[in-house]
Amino acid sequence: MQHSKQCPDCNLTNSNHSIQCACGHIFELDQIHNPTSDKGPSFWYFQALRKYAVFGGRARRKEYWYFSLSNLLIGFVLSCIDITTGTVGLFGPTFALVVFLPGSAVSVRRLHDTGHTGWWVLLNLFPFGGPILFLTFMIRDSVQNNNQYGLNPKMTAP
Repeated sequence: MQHSKQCPDCNLTNSNHSIQCACGHIFELDQIHNPTSDKGPSFWYFQALRKYAVFGGRARRKEYWYFSLSNLLIGFVLSCIDITTGTVGLFGPTFALVVFLPGSAVSVRRLHDTGHTGWWVLLNLFPFGGPILFLTFMIRDSVQNNNQYGLNPKMTAP
């Protein structure tokens, strides 16, 4: 996919990767060069950690899933270390406490990205249908346009 950096109407350079040109032309999604599209899993993991207490705004699927799956893997490794060293309940639960706030924040931002309020994160408290419904919200694609929670993160650089 080729990304255009110039407005087709006025030929101004779209250097800040914005959605709209100064002349009023609105760029299509495939005309905006997004420098985050080629970032790896560690970028998205640390992106979520940097925003550890930011409950406003939106988070892409990449940010949420790389953060969640990385935490699952790290937690598994730390639990194995706990078991082999005999310090059961030290490293794994400590890590879970450390990533609880950033995990909650990225979950709320992901819900915002799908057009839902952050209170839907409380679905996880209901044991039967709650986590399944929450999972469907996390899998959904972003609301393509801007919503009451902010700009579409696919159209802006972090």
